[in-house]
Amino acid sequence: MRVKVETRKGREYLTIVKSFRNEEGKPRSKHIKSLGFLDELKNEYHDGVPLHYEIFPGNTLDKETFRSVIGQVRKNYDTGRIIAVADMGIITGDNIYYLVGSKPEKPQNGYIFSFSVRGGTKEFKQYVLDENGYTAKDGSTLDAESDFKIKERFVARDINVTMQNGKKAKKKVYEKQIVYRRCAGNYRRLSI
Repeated sequence: MRVKVETRKGREYLTIVKSFRNEEGKPRSKHIKSLGFLDELKNEYHDGVPLHYEIFPGNTLDKETFRSVIGQVRKNYDTGRIIAVADMGIITGDNIYYLVGSKPEKPQNGYIFSFSVRGGTKEFKQYVLDENGYTAKDGSTLDAESDFKIKERFVARDINVTMQNGKKAKKKVYEKQIVYRRCAGNYRRLSI
């Protein structure tokens, strides 16, 4: 299913449609639900309007849906470059490689993924625990009033990618890693 955007009376109108092929193999679409005019929806839903969704069987892992959904969104909406924002359920080397392409030094798309420090490398854990380089979340010097601290770096990281022949290969990606840390000791890492 997808959201179809039509122009009616000079305004954008959204409809959920399901694409299929008829008996002769010709592409067709079936009207599922009218959503309304985009400008009216924006007024009603201040947090945004979903443009695309797909329904998968309940036992499908999130990481296995990522590439097909991103591919459909890019195809249906001609998005150009995208930045995917996701949690740990989506992160795999294959999904990262799908976004950045075969030239990671010049990525086709970007991503912001959260990672746990617990699952990080020994070197990354040392970086997080090293108190040098942290600032307050607004960029100022840390003081007793600071609730969060932050530091960042650019690094090259190896990921495992499944190649067309089914074998795994190591590929390098270049990431900006940002560590947000509660001054009390809770940790989070975002990779951009």
